[in-house]
Amino acid sequence: MYKIIKAKILNLHILQLWLMLSAMLVVSPVWADDQYSQNKNRSKFSHNQILQFDIAENGSRFAFDQEPVDEDGMPAYGGEFITEGYLYPHGFLDNQEGVNSDGSPAFPDEVLGRWTCRGWHIGQGAKTETGPWVITNQYFDLGKKYGQHSITTEGYELVDLNESITRAITGGTGKYSRTRGDSTQKLLGFNESLGVNVRVRLRPHK
Repeated sequence: MYKIIKAKILNLHILQLWLMLSAMLVVSPVWADDQYSQNKNRSKFSHNQILQFDIAENGSRFAFDQEPVDEDGMPAYGGEFITEGYLYPHGFLDNQEGVNSDGSPAFPDEVLGRWTCRGWHIGQGAKTETGPWVITNQYFDLGKKYGQHSITTEGYELVDLNESITRAITGGTGKYSRTRGDSTQKLLGFNESLGVNVRVRLRPHK
């Protein structure tokens, strides 16, 4: 009698073990597929596309504090400002102005996004002849809706033409959420609205 009971218990344990293994075989592929999807999504960002733009500042949107200013009324060291502009394809502004004298985009069909810049004058303010003349936060708004997909950068900007400087990517929204990295930019010159034309290269990563 004892042997019969022992055999039934053993068979029950074998049955339970078989059921557990069967469940693992069913569940594991689902979990693996889920993990693969997550890793695939992560890897899509790990091979990030380098973003490159030409910026045409709308000079009519450049606004600065009344103080401090120099004797000509131009921003001096410590003067705060904000300005806006348009994002064009990389290389587009080589032979183009980008902004009309009234501040509207010269090529609206080529505009890729919105650009907002705020910061402070450093060096000798607007009279700086070489080196950094402002330290800024730049906001690259790349989605159809405001704030949908964006990247922000921080750092110096040079007054020297065609001289590159590195800036930090400090964050973003949408598909660029929690983005870090760096960017380079250089001043191309001034456009018809008296705003700057700038070329930037963004290297975002998570």
